[in-house]
Amino acid sequence: MAFVLVGDDDPDTRTVLRMLLTRAGHEVMLACDGPDTVAAARHRPPDVLLLDRAMPGMDGYQVCRMLRAHPSTRTVAIMLVSAMSHYADVDDGLAAGADDYLFKPFNNQDLLARVRALASAASTGDESRHAV
Repeated sequence: MAFVLVGDDDPDTRTVLRMLLTRAGHEVMLACDGPDTVAAARHRPPDVLLLDRAMPGMDGYQVCRMLRAHPSTRTVAIMLVSAMSHYADVDDGLAAGADDYLFKPFNNQDLLARVRALASAASTGDESRHAV
């Protein structure tokens, strides 16, 4: 399966995502804020990054921009997973470089299907999925 990095400041969300993704056969690494997420992604680029929009130190949009600007992480598949559920938030997230945006609370099967699709596109080198 895929190597998934979860960047979220909420410990309960990290726990739920880790359990859900691990049960689906994915390898999971956790990060608790924006700078930690950037460092983890640069150390070992994930196949898919699940990223919260609002985090301390650096928000999800800033993380997206930093990862897209760095050669080792510019092709990482990024999905923002956020309680910020206005369409302007989705537009801003995609403009920052996210490939997908999912609202919290999310449906577990929907999240897993999206992770599979992003991991599949990433494994084939399909960069057309990037919004920018």
